[in-house]
Amino acid sequence: MTLFSYLYEARHSSKFKEPQLLNFLLCFSIVFPIKPHKKSWWGWLIHYLIGGIFVLIFKGLIIYGLMEESFWYALLYGLLIGLVGIAGWKCMFTMVGKPPSLNKKHYYIHLWLAHLIFGATMGFVYTIWA
Repeated sequence: MTLFSYLYEARHSSKFKEPQLLNFLLCFSIVFPIKPHKKSWWGWLIHYLIGGIFVLIFKGLIIYGLMEESFWYALLYGLLIGLVGIAGWKCMFTMVGKPPSLNKKHYYIHLWLAHLIFGATMGFVYTIWA
C-alpha cells in the first residue's frame, strides 16, 4: 500500500505519502506533544500501527465468522477500510487548522485504491499461508 502511494505520487506529481502527511498533521495537533519534521519516523510508526490494527480487525472478523480467509473477502475488506480511511483523513484534515494543500478528491481516490491493494495483498498472504 505504501509503495503504491509513493509510485502514485511520483506519477501524478502530488503529495500522497501518508507518513509525511501524518507528520504534517501532527505538527498542528494540540493533542500530540511532539512536533515532528516532515520525514520523521512518527508518521511511519502511526501509519504501520493503523495498518496492523486493520489486520487484527480482519482476523477478528474471521474468528467471529463474519469473514473468511480468502482473497475475495480480503478484497472486500480492503474496499471497506478504504472508506474508513477516507473518513479518517477527512476528519483529520477538518480538525487541523491548516490542512495541507492537495487535491483532496484525487487523494481520496488514491487512498481507496491503496486500501484495495492492501486488502488484495492481505488476501494473497492469507491464501498462501492457509
